Amino acid sequence: MEHISKHLEIPKRELQKHEPKPLNVGKDFLVARKSALIKDTHEADISVVLKYIMLKVGMRAQNLPSKEEKEIIVSHIYQNYPGNTIGEIRLAFDMAITGSLNLKQDDVKCYENFSCAYFSSIMNAYLEWAKEEFKQTMKEDPPPVEIYTDEQLDNLHRGWTEEFYQQIKKGIVKEVPDYTRAILTKDKLIDDGGQAEMFFTWKLGNGAENIYKKD
Repeated sequence: MEHISKHLEIPKRELQKHEPKPLNVGKDFLVARKSALIKDTHEADISVVLKYIMLKVGMRAQNLPSKEEKEIIVSHIYQNYPGNTIGEIRLAFDMAITGSLNLKQDDVKCYENFSCAYFSSIMNAYLEWAKEEFKQTMKEDPPPVEIYTDEQLDNLHRGWTEEFYQQIKKGIVKEVPDYTRAILTKDKLIDDGGQAEMFFTWKLGNGAENIYKKD
């Protein structure tokens, strides 16, 4: 019986590139997510990935999809998984074959019938797994939180209050922010936050260029 690789015409160096290796699921997921989005991937590149996964699931030459069937499968991928990446297709089938997805091994076997429904059964199981993996990744690597000192925070409020005053000068009328009332009171420019409106009216009437002068 002829091996499928003869008919898929995949160069030997490409087959060597994808020799089986132990999955490092967390790392492989991050790498896969960084590859090109399916919607931005050329049809020829998707066809290469299809050849790879057909080899992985043990398709034989006589059971390969016809040209028309391949076109339908590629169209199905574009329409239903545009926001996923080309690397995720490889990862999904690698995980399915190694039993890393919530699939019965009988469901992983394509029984020489590589159809749109079969492709989706693997990808959808992968997406369920990826949803949880993404949550775990976010928990383990939370975005850095910038912490300001009291002095830095006060200076931010002074800067925002200056911007607020410049907007008033241009005729943009807004409600005075609470942080502006607080910083004006702290800097003893007003006695309490309730005097902020009167303060700005006085500044405008006197043609003041700024509330806070820059050094």
